[in-house]
Amino acid sequence: MLKDFIVIKLILSFIIPYITLYAIYIQLNGEISPGGGFQAGVIFATGIIGYELVFGKEHFLRFISIKALLICSVMGVFLYAGTGVVSLIFSDNYLNYNSLQSNAIAGQHLGIFLIEIGVGLTVSSVMCLIYTLLRED
Repeated sequence: MLKDFIVIKLILSFIIPYITLYAIYIQLNGEISPGGGFQAGVIFATGIIGYELVFGKEHFLRFISIKALLICSVMGVFLYAGTGVVSLIFSDNYLNYNSLQSNAIAGQHLGIFLIEIGVGLTVSSVMCLIYTLLRED
């Protein structure tokens, strides 16, 4: 926790909402612009880690527990894998998004969006888990 660094604490508390907003922007525009799930996940994790640095470990663990981070990482992997399994159910190749909707182009957009959400969720929660577990003293 940044006890003696008032300026850094003030700047971080001001910047964290913008970091989160930028991560959401990168996540939602990942399939049509550079970026996507991995970049958005790392940016979002940076905001969460900044939150922990500003408010302290105890407040952070009340806000997000290690169990919640594990659940989010598993949910992201299941979303990624589940998108591919849906394709297999419809007798298509794994991660062939054409079978997700009746229109092939709409299916491609939906499939890429779901994959990007799964990757972003997994990356952000795993990055926070790595930080949290390495920070434990």
